[in-house]
Amino acid sequence: MPEITQAHIRGERARLDCLLDRMLRLTGCFSALAGALFWVWGEPLALLLYHSQEAGFYLRVLGPAMPLMYLESMVDGAMKGMGEQKAVFRYSLWDAVLRIAGVLLLLPRWGMKGFLWVILLSSAYTCQMNTARLLHVSGLKPRLWRWLGAPALAALVSAGAGEGLRTLLAGWLGSGSTPTRLAALCAGGFGMAAVCLAVQWPLGLGEEVRAILRTEKSRREQQKSPENRNCSGHRGEN
Repeated sequence: MPEITQAHIRGERARLDCLLDRMLRLTGCFSALAGALFWVWGEPLALLLYHSQEAGFYLRVLGPAMPLMYLESMVDGAMKGMGEQKAVFRYSLWDAVLRIAGVLLLLPRWGMKGFLWVILLSSAYTCQMNTARLLHVSGLKPRLWRWLGAPALAALVSAGAGEGLRTLLAGWLGSGSTPTRLAALCAGGFGMAAVCLAVQWPLGLGEEVRAILRTEKSRREQQKSPENRNCSGHRGEN
Protein backbone atom coordinates (compact mmCIF):
# COMPACT_ATOMS: atom_id res chain seq x y z
CA MET A 1 0.00 0.00 0.00
CA PRO A 2 2.78 2.54 0.71
CA GLU A 3 4.22 1.82 -2.74
CA ILE A 4 0.82 2.46 -4.35
CA THR A 5 0.54 5.78 -2.50
CA GLN A 6 4.08 6.73 -3.50
CA ALA A 7 3.49 5.91 -7.17
CA HIS A 8 0.23 7.90 -7.14
CA ILE A 9 1.85 10.98 -5.56
CA ARG A 10 4.76 10.90 -8.01
CA GLY A 11 2.48 10.42 -10.99
CA GLU A 12 4.21 7.19 -12.02
CA ARG A 13 1.34 5.81 -14.07
CA ALA A 14 3.04 2.66 -15.37
CA ARG A 15 4.25 1.65 -11.92
CA LEU A 16 0.85 2.41 -10.35
CA ASP A 17 -0.95 0.26 -12.92
CA CYS A 18 1.52 -2.53 -12.33
CA LEU A 19 1.16 -2.41 -8.55
CA LEU A 20 -2.65 -2.30 -8.66
CA ASP A 21 -2.73 -5.20 -11.11
CA ARG A 22 -0.42 -7.21 -8.88
CA MET A 23 -2.45 -6.41 -5.77
CA LEU A 24 -5.73 -7.47 -7.39
CA ARG A 25 -4.19 -10.59 -8.90
CA LEU A 26 -2.56 -11.83 -5.70
CA THR A 27 -5.64 -10.96 -3.64
CA GLY A 28 -7.73 -13.03 -6.03
CA CYS A 29 -5.34 -15.98 -5.75
CA PHE A 30 -5.25 -16.20 -1.98
CA SER A 31 -8.82 -15.11 -1.25
CA ALA A 32 -10.18 -17.77 -3.62
CA LEU A 33 -8.13 -20.35 -1.74
CA ALA A 34 -9.50 -19.08 1.59
CA GLY A 35 -13.07 -19.28 0.30
CA ALA A 36 -12.56 -22.83 -0.97
CA LEU A 37 -11.06 -23.90 2.36
CA PHE A 38 -14.05 -22.56 4.29
CA TRP A 39 -16.43 -24.19 1.83
CA VAL A 40 -14.91 -27.65 2.18
CA TRP A 41 -13.68 -27.68 5.79
CA GLY A 42 -16.04 -25.20 7.46
CA GLU A 43 -18.44 -27.87 8.73
CA PRO A 44 -15.89 -30.25 10.31
CA LEU A 45 -14.00 -27.27 11.73
CA ALA A 46 -17.16 -25.91 13.37
CA LEU A 47 -17.97 -29.36 14.77
CA LEU A 48 -14.50 -29.53 16.28
CA LEU A 49 -14.45 -26.02 17.75
CA TYR A 50 -18.11 -25.30 18.54
CA HIS A 51 -19.73 -28.76 18.43
CA SER A 52 -22.37 -27.22 16.18
CA GLN A 53 -23.37 -28.36 12.72
CA GLU A 54 -25.36 -25.15 12.28
CA ALA A 55 -22.20 -23.07 12.74
CA GLY A 56 -20.57 -25.22 10.06
CA PHE A 57 -23.40 -24.38 7.70
CA TYR A 58 -22.80 -20.66 8.29
CA LEU A 59 -19.07 -21.00 7.65
CA ARG A 60 -19.72 -22.92 4.45
CA VAL A 61 -22.23 -20.37 3.16
CA LEU A 62 -19.83 -17.51 3.89
CA GLY A 63 -16.99 -19.28 2.07
CA PRO A 64 -17.87 -17.87 -1.38
CA ALA A 65 -18.02 -14.39 0.19
CA MET A 66 -14.42 -14.56 1.37
CA PRO A 67 -12.93 -13.34 -1.96
CA LEU A 68 -15.31 -10.36 -1.88
CA MET A 69 -14.31 -9.49 1.70
CA TYR A 70 -10.57 -9.79 0.99
CA LEU A 71 -10.82 -7.81 -2.24
CA GLU A 72 -12.95 -5.09 -0.66
CA SER A 73 -10.44 -4.69 2.16
CA MET A 74 -7.46 -4.38 -0.18
CA VAL A 75 -9.24 -2.02 -2.57
CA ASP A 76 -10.35 0.10 0.38
CA GLY A 77 -6.73 0.57 1.44
CA ALA A 78 -5.59 1.34 -2.11
CA MET A 79 -8.30 3.98 -2.54
CA LYS A 80 -7.32 5.70 0.68
CA GLY A 81 -3.72 5.72 -0.51
CA MET A 82 -4.85 7.46 -3.70
CA GLY A 83 -6.78 10.19 -1.89
CA GLU A 84 -10.25 8.68 -2.33
CA GLN A 85 -11.24 8.82 1.35
CA LYS A 86 -14.51 10.60 0.55
CA ALA A 87 -15.57 7.86 -1.86
CA VAL A 88 -14.67 5.19 0.70
CA PHE A 89 -16.72 6.98 3.36
CA ARG A 90 -19.66 7.40 0.97
CA TYR A 91 -19.77 3.71 0.06
CA SER A 92 -19.31 2.68 3.70
CA LEU A 93 -22.23 4.92 4.69
CA TRP A 94 -24.51 3.44 2.04
CA ASP A 95 -23.37 -0.03 3.04
CA ALA A 96 -24.35 0.67 6.66
CA VAL A 97 -27.77 1.91 5.52
CA LEU A 98 -28.30 -1.19 3.38
CA ARG A 99 -27.23 -3.49 6.21
CA ILE A 100 -29.62 -1.88 8.67
CA ALA A 101 -32.46 -2.05 6.15
CA GLY A 102 -31.63 -5.66 5.35
CA VAL A 103 -31.60 -6.64 9.02
CA LEU A 104 -34.94 -4.94 9.62
CA LEU A 105 -36.55 -6.59 6.59
CA LEU A 106 -34.95 -10.04 6.45
CA LEU A 107 -34.03 -10.95 10.02
CA PRO A 108 -37.58 -11.07 11.43
CA ARG A 109 -38.75 -13.27 8.58
CA TRP A 110 -35.82 -15.63 7.92
CA GLY A 111 -33.71 -15.30 11.05
CA MET A 112 -30.02 -16.13 10.74
CA LYS A 113 -30.37 -17.14 7.10
CA GLY A 114 -31.67 -13.67 6.37
CA PHE A 115 -28.67 -12.17 8.14
CA LEU A 116 -26.35 -14.28 5.99
CA TRP A 117 -28.01 -12.84 2.90
CA VAL A 118 -27.43 -9.36 4.29
CA ILE A 119 -23.71 -10.11 4.71
CA LEU A 120 -23.41 -11.57 1.20
CA LEU A 121 -25.25 -8.69 -0.47
CA SER A 122 -23.35 -6.09 1.57
CA SER A 123 -19.99 -7.62 0.65
CA ALA A 124 -20.96 -7.76 -3.03
CA TYR A 125 -22.09 -4.12 -3.01
CA THR A 126 -19.03 -2.65 -1.29
CA CYS A 127 -16.62 -4.77 -3.33
CA GLN A 128 -18.23 -3.78 -6.63
CA MET A 129 -18.50 -0.07 -5.84
CA ASN A 130 -14.99 0.31 -4.42
CA THR A 131 -13.38 -1.69 -7.23
CA ALA A 132 -15.27 0.24 -9.92
CA ARG A 133 -14.18 3.52 -8.35
CA LEU A 134 -10.57 2.36 -8.11
CA LEU A 135 -10.49 1.36 -11.77
CA HIS A 136 -12.10 4.64 -12.79
CA VAL A 137 -9.68 6.81 -10.80
CA SER A 138 -6.56 4.87 -11.80
CA GLY A 139 -7.59 4.31 -15.43
CA LEU A 140 -6.67 0.64 -15.09
CA LYS A 141 -8.53 -1.60 -17.54
CA PRO A 142 -10.41 -4.59 -16.07
CA ARG A 143 -8.58 -7.90 -16.44
CA LEU A 144 -11.22 -10.34 -15.29
CA TRP A 145 -9.35 -13.53 -16.17
CA ARG A 146 -6.22 -12.46 -14.29
CA TRP A 147 -8.06 -11.23 -11.19
CA LEU A 148 -11.09 -13.53 -11.01
CA GLY A 149 -11.14 -16.23 -13.67
CA ALA A 150 -7.83 -17.97 -12.98
CA PRO A 151 -8.23 -17.85 -9.16
CA ALA A 152 -11.81 -19.15 -9.44
CA LEU A 153 -10.68 -22.04 -11.66
CA ALA A 154 -7.92 -22.98 -9.22
CA ALA A 155 -10.36 -22.73 -6.30
CA LEU A 156 -12.84 -25.06 -8.03
CA VAL A 157 -10.13 -27.64 -8.74
CA SER A 158 -8.85 -27.44 -5.16
CA ALA A 159 -12.41 -27.70 -3.81
CA GLY A 160 -12.85 -30.93 -5.79
CA ALA A 161 -9.58 -32.23 -4.40
CA GLY A 162 -10.67 -31.12 -0.92
CA GLU A 163 -13.91 -33.09 -1.18
CA GLY A 164 -11.89 -36.16 -2.11
CA LEU A 165 -9.54 -35.62 0.82
CA ARG A 166 -12.49 -35.15 3.13
CA THR A 167 -13.85 -38.53 2.03
CA LEU A 168 -10.46 -40.19 2.58
CA LEU A 169 -10.11 -38.59 6.02
CA ALA A 170 -13.71 -39.25 7.06
CA GLY A 171 -12.64 -41.90 9.55
CA TRP A 172 -10.24 -39.55 11.31
CA LEU A 173 -12.67 -36.63 11.19
CA GLY A 174 -15.34 -38.78 12.82
CA SER A 175 -12.98 -39.93 15.57
CA GLY A 176 -13.67 -38.87 19.13
CA SER A 177 -10.07 -37.81 19.63
CA THR A 178 -9.61 -34.05 19.27
CA PRO A 179 -5.91 -34.23 18.28
CA THR A 180 -6.72 -36.80 15.58
CA ARG A 181 -9.51 -34.67 14.14
CA LEU A 182 -7.33 -31.58 14.25
CA ALA A 183 -4.52 -33.42 12.45
CA ALA A 184 -6.96 -34.60 9.79
CA LEU A 185 -8.21 -31.04 9.27
CA CYS A 186 -4.67 -29.71 8.96
CA ALA A 187 -3.68 -32.46 6.53
CA GLY A 188 -6.74 -31.86 4.39
CA GLY A 189 -6.28 -28.10 4.43
CA PHE A 190 -2.59 -28.26 3.51
CA GLY A 191 -3.28 -30.79 0.75
CA MET A 192 -6.01 -28.63 -0.69
CA ALA A 193 -3.82 -25.50 -0.51
CA ALA A 194 -1.02 -27.35 -2.32
CA VAL A 195 -3.39 -28.31 -5.15
CA CYS A 196 -4.74 -24.76 -5.44
CA LEU A 197 -1.28 -23.16 -5.52
CA ALA A 198 -0.05 -25.76 -8.02
CA VAL A 199 -2.92 -24.91 -10.37
CA GLN A 200 -2.45 -21.17 -9.88
CA TRP A 201 1.31 -21.25 -10.48
CA PRO A 202 1.16 -21.57 -14.31
CA LEU A 203 -1.92 -19.32 -14.41
CA GLY A 204 -0.07 -16.29 -13.11
CA LEU A 205 1.01 -16.86 -9.51
CA GLY A 206 4.47 -18.02 -10.57
CA GLU A 207 4.89 -14.94 -12.75
CA GLU A 208 4.03 -12.61 -9.88
CA VAL A 209 6.27 -14.40 -7.38
CA ARG A 210 9.23 -14.25 -9.76
CA ALA A 211 8.51 -10.59 -10.46
CA ILE A 212 8.41 -9.79 -6.74
CA LEU A 213 11.72 -11.57 -6.18
CA ARG A 214 13.31 -9.64 -9.05
CA THR A 215 11.88 -6.40 -7.71
CA GLU A 216 13.35 -7.03 -4.27
CA LYS A 217 16.71 -7.87 -5.80
CA SER A 218 16.84 -4.62 -7.75
CA ARG A 219 15.31 -2.41 -5.03
CA ARG A 220 18.64 -0.88 -4.00
CA GLU A 221 19.43 0.11 -7.57
CA GLN A 222 15.97 1.63 -7.97
CA GLN A 223 16.43 3.67 -4.79
CA LYS A 224 19.63 5.14 -6.23
CA SER A 225 17.83 6.24 -9.41
CA PRO A 226 14.21 6.91 -8.44
CA GLU A 227 13.38 8.39 -11.84
CA ASN A 228 13.84 4.91 -13.32
CA ARG A 229 11.54 3.36 -10.75
CA ASN A 230 9.14 0.86 -12.23
CA CYS A 231 7.51 -2.42 -11.35
CA SER A 232 10.39 -4.50 -12.63
CA GLY A 233 9.89 -8.05 -13.73
CA HIS A 234 6.24 -7.58 -14.68
CA ARG A 235 5.38 -8.90 -18.12
CA GLY A 236 2.07 -7.13 -18.56
CA GLU A 237 -1.15 -8.77 -19.60
CA ASN A 238 -1.39 -12.41 -20.55
